Order: sequence, then C-alpha cells, then structure tokens
Amino acid sequence: MTFESVPFDEALRLAVALAIGLLVGAERGWKGRELGEGRRVAGLRTFGLTGLLGGAAGLLAHDLGPLPIGLIFIGLAMLLAVAYARTTPLAPDANI
Repeated sequence: MTFESVPFDEALRLAVALAIGLLVGAERGWKGRELGEGRRVAGLRTFGLTGLLGGAAGLLAHDLGPLPIGLIFIGLAMLLAVAYARTTPLAPDANI
C-alpha cells in the first residue's frame, strides 16, 4: 500500500478523529494532574486511541453498515470493563 492509494478524505477524517480524542485526553490529563500515579484512569493515549477507533468504525460503517460500530462498541466496552475491574482493588475510589 502506497501513500497514493490511501484516499486523502479518509485519512483526513481519521486524523480529525484522532485529534479530537487527543484533545479530550489532554484536557482530562490536565484536569487530573494532581492525582497520584496510578490514580488517573484514562488520559491522552486512551482517548486518542478511542477517537481513532471511532473514526475507523465510522469509515467502516460507511461501506459495511452499522454492524462495525456495534461490534467495536461492544469490544471497547468489554475492554474498559476489564481494565476498570483490574484497577478497582488497587484504588477503590478510582473513577472513569
């Protein structure tokens, strides 16, 4: 796959989704900067990847219908639930 084979419109949409996720993650990280290490649940990387995943789901849904959005949502919800369950015994007052 070369750079010319990726449509600019789709790459731009993914870049915008990533940028929005990174902005939300940066704001969340800035807001929780006083919290100790291990107390911040989701930040720059988490929201950036979530935004990129949402953008990819939107592009896939354009071609394949709403099924990819539902599957990606279920997968992400399961991943977040497992991550929350793993951190809860360490920090009972952790928040999402």
